[in-house]
Amino acid sequence: MKSGLGSVDSDKKRFVFCIVTYNSKKRIEPTVRAAQSAMGPRDALVVVDNGSVDGTADFIEEIAPEATVIRQGNVGFGKGNNAGFNAVESKYFVILNPDITFNAVDLDRVDRYFEDNPHVVSVVGDVRHDNPENSRQYINRDFPTFSTLLRRRFNINLLPDSVEMEKRLARYELRNYDFNRVFKVPCGTGSFQIVRRSSINGESLFDPRFFMYMEDIDLARRLWNLGEVHYVPWMVVTHEWGRESYRSWRQTFRHIVSFFRYWFKWGSFEPRTKFPVYEDIYPETHMKDSSGESKSPVN
Repeated sequence: MKSGLGSVDSDKKRFVFCIVTYNSKKRIEPTVRAAQSAMGPRDALVVVDNGSVDGTADFIEEIAPEATVIRQGNVGFGKGNNAGFNAVESKYFVILNPDITFNAVDLDRVDRYFEDNPHVVSVVGDVRHDNPENSRQYINRDFPTFSTLLRRRFNINLLPDSVEMEKRLARYELRNYDFNRVFKVPCGTGSFQIVRRSSINGESLFDPRFFMYMEDIDLARRLWNLGEVHYVPWMVVTHEWGRESYRSWRQTFRHIVSFFRYWFKWGSFEPRTKFPVYEDIYPETHMKDSSGESKSPVN
């Protein structure tokens, strides 16, 4: 185990799990154990601690001596992942939030999926709530519009017809999709995502200008300029969704800053080119119609 920047091994790793922490000691162990359960001899774990004062970094070194622990100031989620991205050379990079757990993620199957689909640059899985129902979190979504972001985050409805607004939100959350099947996903969740490293040009995975919030949407747009992002139903994780920006004025302010930073970077909340999410990519790719039955996607 090493603390600080640098590679854990001169040989290229296969999967590198990266967890960015900030005062996460009370909840981090299940996430670390989940990563350890999935890792093989050619995989690695990197934890980037953004200035925790609760002993998170020391605790990680205690429960995961094989991990690379990077200690730095609180530079934000994006920069934290970038530090992990550059710390260890690997074939794939796993973005893993400290509130994600899973029983088993088959990394061999993920590797085969990437090998069989060279046009795919990233995959995401089925994200579930940490509740007795194990209900689905609809956080693999479409690209947001200005109205859907205002409605979801600030409960501001720009449309006079509230029913139409709810329909837009349902489309935004891809609720008409069959999550039991593979499909192209516009904005894969930033809580658990596996990226093909060779598709990333340069040293930054995330745009370092985003401290928190909107960084995953920005990443999605950049990834789609490089290839395709796929949802695969056989990769299932549990997410203890905190929604910190809904409970903290400080985080709300950061959300607003990122909101406008994204706007000024891209010029709008709509993709500049027509997004091919509704194209059929495999025979097993389907959406659901209003009756709940699967059907082939249409433009």
